[in-house]
Amino acid sequence: FNQETRTIELLGGQALFEVAADPVRPFIVDSGSARIRALGTQFDVYRKSSGIVVTVVEGRVSVSNSDVPAEKITAANATTGAVLLSAGEQVTMTPKAVPAAPRHANAQVVTAWTEGKLVFDSTPLNEVVQEFNRYSARPLTIDDAQLLSLHISGTFAADDTSQIVSFLSQRFGLVVRESDNGITLTRE
Repeated sequence: FNQETRTIELLGGQALFEVAADPVRPFIVDSGSARIRALGTQFDVYRKSSGIVVTVVEGRVSVSNSDVPAEKITAANATTGAVLLSAGEQVTMTPKAVPAAPRHANAQVVTAWTEGKLVFDSTPLNEVVQEFNRYSARPLTIDDAQLLSLHISGTFAADDTSQIVSFLSQRFGLVVRESDNGITLTRE
């Protein structure tokens, strides 16, 4: 926080920001390959292994690669490669790719984590496992690579991991093996 900017660096995980507009002192989030400038808004930033996912809940943000100076990302701009997002839009930033065109996103689903929910809509099981492991003290593993390409839909309580384990074991006929170190699902 200084006279020119309000800056946050998101090193990992996910954060929901609600920002008051201040044209004199813009609010900037730096996270890996992404630099996000709020334009008076509420937005979610999720730093995943596959890239930085930025979703606008309300208002607008400008997103660019992290090497673009904050003062240059005020709007969509071919010179800076900035993408302007409005409410209900999302973009994923990666270090090696130019920003893609925004896509539609359900902001309620994206921010369900703030209410202790995990929401999946035809999500590959490998991503479900990654989300599950963010909230569980005992990691979940799937010992069959073919299972990881299956798609899952549903809403689960983040603090009740037994719901997901029960759903997966019943839905796909999997055997659950639990120990102090983790939970393994396998076909037998």
